[in-house]
Amino acid sequence: MDEVVPLTLLAQLAFFASRHQATPVSFQRKAAFVLTSKVSYPLSPKFVILSTFGPTALIAFAVPLIGIWNVTVAPLAAMPGTSSSGQGQGRWPASAQELLPPTSQAPFAVLAAVWVALGMSLYFGALLLGSALSAAWLRRHLIVWKVFTPQYMLGAVELLCVDFAVLGGLWLGVGPIVTRITRMFALPAPTASARRGPVEGQR
Repeated sequence: MDEVVPLTLLAQLAFFASRHQATPVSFQRKAAFVLTSKVSYPLSPKFVILSTFGPTALIAFAVPLIGIWNVTVAPLAAMPGTSSSGQGQGRWPASAQELLPPTSQAPFAVLAAVWVALGMSLYFGALLLGSALSAAWLRRHLIVWKVFTPQYMLGAVELLCVDFAVLGGLWLGVGPIVTRITRMFALPAPTASARRGPVEGQR
């Protein structure tokens, strides 16, 4: 979870460092004319949306991958009688059944990715809650529709973008990676001849 905080701050920095603010006036309308000299629908509005919320969505899309990058099984840690430091006095297993298969780490990897994604959504949800409370408390202020309400609207849109991005990261990023790793390191089931051993097989 400690790795999520720098990425959330980086998402906020990417928004405000590109001269965006919590007002519709600060939207980069020049992004609508990147490929065309005239306004063309629906291409131009999509470019403006990508310019505004693209960096935040991209960082949120990559956040679930943090949960699986350090979920590994060391060979010595999987052997019985071996200490966690990897210097135990355990023996090498006689068969592959005594080893903990790497596929058993797949649920832990998915759970870690979901936990990190929830942390990202919780951060932006807290920002939205703070903006809502500020707008409700200062509802009679003179600049409530100029400062606090646009901040609340920006927090709501950012939370939606982050939620869709982390769901896409879990579906398109974590899912295929865990599936391929599970297939790659899956141990084959022992056959009947392998269970009997070479001596019994010759008999």
